[in-house]
Order: sequence, then structure tokens, then C-alpha cells
Amino acid sequence: MRHIDIAKWRPLLEQDRAILSQILAEATEVVPRRDAKLAELRRRIEEKLRAPSRTKHGQANKKVLVFTAFSDTAEYVYDNLAPAVRAKGGQIGLVRGSGGNRATSGRANYDEILANFSPGSHAGTFSREDGIDVLVATDCISEGQNLQDCDVVINYDIHWNPVRIIQRFGRVDRIGSPNASVKLVNFWPVEDLDRYLNVQSRVRARMALVDVTAAQGDNLLEDQQTKEIVQEELQFRDKQLRLLREQVVDLEDFEDAVNLADFSLADFRRDLQELLASQREALEAAALGLYAVVPPSTLSGTVAPGAIFCLRQRDNETPDDAGARGRGRRGAERRRINPLGRHYLVYVRDDGEVEFGFTSARRTLALFRDLAQGRDSAIEELCGIFDRRTSDGADMSHYDDLILRAVRNIVSAFARRAGQQLGRRDGMLPRAAAQPPRVDGDYELVTWLAIVAWEPGSKT
Repeated sequence: MRHIDIAKWRPLLEQDRAILSQILAEATEVVPRRDAKLAELRRRIEEKLRAPSRTKHGQANKKVLVFTAFSDTAEYVYDNLAPAVRAKGGQIGLVRGSGGNRATSGRANYDEILANFSPGSHAGTFSREDGIDVLVATDCISEGQNLQDCDVVINYDIHWNPVRIIQRFGRVDRIGSPNASVKLVNFWPVEDLDRYLNVQSRVRARMALVDVTAAQGDNLLEDQQTKEIVQEELQFRDKQLRLLREQVVDLEDFEDAVNLADFSLADFRRDLQELLASQREALEAAALGLYAVVPPSTLSGTVAPGAIFCLRQRDNETPDDAGARGRGRRGAERRRINPLGRHYLVYVRDDGEVEFGFTSARRTLALFRDLAQGRDSAIEELCGIFDRRTSDGADMSHYDDLILRAVRNIVSAFARRAGQQLGRRDGMLPRAAAQPPRVDGDYELVTWLAIVAWEPGSKT
């Protein structure tokens, strides 16, 4: 305990205790008679018992399956629904994975409760006199159970995993169901709580993703708004795949072994986020073409003097992008394009040789970080050397030549790819987007790093 600052820790603990005590006092005021969610569940079940649906054969169907995420919630719902269900002449059961199963009719055995709730799918082993109309259960029965006698599933708690929702509904939506239709009822959080938790949009988005990647028939939460969002996402995904196919060189062109980290560059993202946290306004206000001067020394040794250029291709907007402008903020978000096909990092040595082409972006970023990270201010003597070599910036011909060589490297990579496509056996011509961009006028310089060697006698 010696490492703990007792003087500061004790007041914080007392503050936590006061807050928790206040939360407990407010929570104890939420009794069943003030539980609007429970009241709405009771109303729906009473309505079902009073006016049951009809099966394909015209028989009355009063059965309702209520799912909760937690065992305590299931017990709470059962205890408070049982009197109302009995008052309407029905029977109710409770099944939990932790045990403590109960029923108002028959024995409280796990298998018997399920069989009494859905006798038609359990070979009629148990008598209908012990039939159960309402079953409250946790996800312990969301798999491997045939309960198709029931035609209404209520999600009292929405599970964050859409597959679990599909599994719940799959207990009643089964081959051999005697019901003409089955119904799913979802209890979402109230508006204020959902604004904080964002449960509804998260679950709908995950369900849409499952629907897209699976059989496109599993979306139980689909409505018109969801359809529109999913359709927009699909169009954006297809567009990104086209850009990836047409504008990015083939994987065989990469010099290093490619893994997922090469595409996400996640190890560099943290450095960027830390920088944005303190320098966001300055970076957003910065003009294009800003540069810095660093020595060629790194932790692992030295590198050849030269420059690292970050270039961006111009006029890469498609007609779809232009049409998106009129759709407001959402349209602006749709105007994202593939960053791999638009920005290029190239490391060129002073002798004109391209050390790392744009297909080696990961290696270039690693070198950039080794050269520049931790340097918070300019190295005055090195800047003086750079100024003398460029006549205080009046003669940038050397770096102009290096930029031209970087652009030629990019163009040649695309030309090589287009040439490979010409040799394809299917005889298809390369797409226009795969053609090499022009050397002049198609690029703008975002930023660059000049790697300048010390002069003899300089203080290093």
C-alpha cells in the first residue's frame, strides 16, 4: 500500500461512496408499480391471452416466449407477470441457465416446462392440462430447442449480438410450425437512454452487416430506414472495391510481405492521434508544401541524404462524388475515396535513386518516424546548411528534380501494372483508371522531409 497516496485516495473513495449511495437510493424507488416497461409487457401478454391468434388449423394460440439477457431480470419478470397471467386463465413458466426453474402448472423440471410450453414439438409426451402459455427464459434456450407451437417472441432485453437475436427468433420460426405467421417484439431503451448507449443503431448496424455477409434473409430488424442506410453502405462498399481494384497496384507489386498491418498502419495511428490531440488546429490551418530538415541519423544507423515526399493525386473525384455534394452532411461523408489510391509516400536519395517507392509506404513511414520523432524544434545549424545549398530557398532545383523522380516512379508502377493487364489471357484491355497518370500536373505536394547531411566540421 505504500505506493498509494492515502491523503488523496480517501476523499475519492468517500466521493464514490456518496455517489453510489445516491444511485442506490434512486434505484430503490423503481418498484414494479412504477416500471413502465414491465407494464407494457404485461399489457401485451394480457391482450394475447384475451384475443389469441389462430393457427393454420384454426386453433387458438395464446403462447408467448419472453427472452431476457439476465437471470435476475427473468425472475423479476416472472414474479410480476404470474398473478396477471393466472388472472387471465393462463399459465407461466420460468427457465434459467442458473437453475431455479419454476412454473405455475405442472412440475418445474427444465424439460417438462419446455414440453408443456410446446407439446406439439415434443411428441405430445406431456398432457395439455399442464400446458404453459407464457415462458420467460434467458438465452440458455436460444439454441437447440424446438418451440414452434409459439408464434410471438418478445425481446425484453435486446442483446448486442445480432446472431443471438436470430437464434432467439429461430426457436419459433421453424419448419413444421402450425402458425401462419410468427411475430417478433423488441423492447428498445427509452430515447434518453438510447441517446447515451446508442444500442438501437449499433444492433441494427450489426444486423445489417450479418445480412450482407450471410444469406441476406436474416435481418429481423429491417425497416425502410434501415434498408436505405444499408443500400447506401453497399453502394459505398462497391465503389471502394472498384477503386481498390483499379487504382491500387497488385499485391505482387509490393516489395515486402503484405499483412493486415500494412493496410491499417495501426502502429502509426497512435502517434497520429497523440499529435492531433495537441496540434489539431495548427495542422488543419497549415498550408500544403510545408517541410522540415532532419539529419540522416537514426537509432539503427544512418540513411542516405535525400527527401521523403508525400504527394496527393489531383482531380480524382468521380461523378458519383460530385453528385453526393447535394446530399448534405451524409453526402459529404460518402465522398470518401480510397486513401491508398490517392496519397503516395516516396523516399528519394540525393543521387536520384528511389530508395522506397510508394508501394513501400510502411517502410517509409517507419523511416520518417525514426528521423523526426522526438524533435520538437528545428536544428539551427542543419537549417543553415540547407539554406546555403538552396540559396535561402531561391534555388530548389535539386528537390524539384527529386520530386520529378518520385512522380516518375509512381507513373512507372502504374504503367507496369497496365502492361501486365494487356497480357492477360482474357484479352480485356486495362481500365482507364488503371492507366498511368501524367507526370506533370496530376500531383500536389502535401508535405516533405529533407534529409540533409552534416558538412565537414559541423557539430553533430
